Amino acid sequence: MRPKHSTKDRQPLGANEFKRLMEITLRDKKLQRSTKLKLLRAFTLLRLTGCRISEIIEFTLDDLKHILKHTNISLDNNNKTNSARLLRFSENGLMMIKNLEVSDVTNKLFYKNASSSSMSVAVFTRTLNEQLAKVLGELYTTHSFRAGLITDAVRATGNVKIAQAIAGHSSVKTTLGYIKASNEDIYEALGKVI
Repeated sequence: MRPKHSTKDRQPLGANEFKRLMEITLRDKKLQRSTKLKLLRAFTLLRLTGCRISEIIEFTLDDLKHILKHTNISLDNNNKTNSARLLRFSENGLMMIKNLEVSDVTNKLFYKNASSSSMSVAVFTRTLNEQLAKVLGELYTTHSFRAGLITDAVRATGNVKIAQAIAGHSSVKTTLGYIKASNEDIYEALGKVI
């Protein structure tokens, strides 16, 4: 049995989980306004991009403007793979970015309170994971967004190579490790077989 919170235990975060997470976070009266806005922005960007926290923590208002103007953005701050990655956005994704609440932002989307510098990756990851566990359960972490996007890409296209390109993985073996059948997938398959 794997240790609790192991990345191998994580569940992919799909559209239904994302919708529930956003709705509950939006209505959460215990969250401070600035924390709530950062959570909602982070959850949206993680869902749309499959990025790691270390990749979105430096996002600025100018980055959002660039995405809305050009429908893409190149990430060159990828600490994990040391290679640039081009993120593209669909019409739906662009609408979600356009609707992000940024009235509290002067520059960085994920700023330290009373500061214009970025939050710590570790602190922000912990904050995001606490909200995810509270709303969806302990098997969901920030990496669940990445697993969800990869799983959804394979489900939508049937092509692991496309999911590999979206994730920026150099090996398809790495991509395959992220793909997990949902309970709905299993029940649907059983319905066809039995």
